[in-house]
Amino acid sequence: MKLEAFDELVRIAEKLDEPWVIAIDGRCGSGKSTLGNKLAETLHSDVLHMDDFYLRKEQRTPERYRTPGENVDHERVEAYLEKWCQGNPFTWQKFDHETFEPGKTFLTYPGKKLVVEGSYSMYASLRRFYTMTVFVQCDEETRRKRLMKREGAKYIDFVRRWIPLEELYFRSEHIEEISDFIFMEK
Repeated sequence: MKLEAFDELVRIAEKLDEPWVIAIDGRCGSGKSTLGNKLAETLHSDVLHMDDFYLRKEQRTPERYRTPGENVDHERVEAYLEKWCQGNPFTWQKFDHETFEPGKTFLTYPGKKLVVEGSYSMYASLRRFYTMTVFVQCDEETRRKRLMKREGAKYIDFVRRWIPLEELYFRSEHIEEISDFIFMEK
């Protein structure tokens, strides 16, 4: 089902039985983080950013990059979600973009609602945790402008490397087709 208004998404989420976990996936620059943060704030939920789970140095192998969706540390995301679903406080480490390793340790007290936002959030091994899934769409020109502004000189890396990997994941895993909702970002 296509959703064009944020209020529609909120009304649907408010009807979910707690505890719940909502995944928000989509192409880079489509508005996943903005939507995820706004939804979490509106619904008073926790939020998990896939950007906090980049691959560690030793995981960055050609073999792993050849497999669709493997350019995120889904093993650590899965461990996080398992602990969150158990409902007990737990610690986890946020990825440090300077050292390319898990960095600062956080103590998390799971609530009853969690929004997981970011590319690869609907990776196959993570889907079992989700109550609802949302795929964010945005027109190509808006995405391009957002990425150029956000990434600056690194924009060309996105065009040459990251966008093709992301597209391979979307196609091979049929992410848009398996999503419960398509949210049209404006």
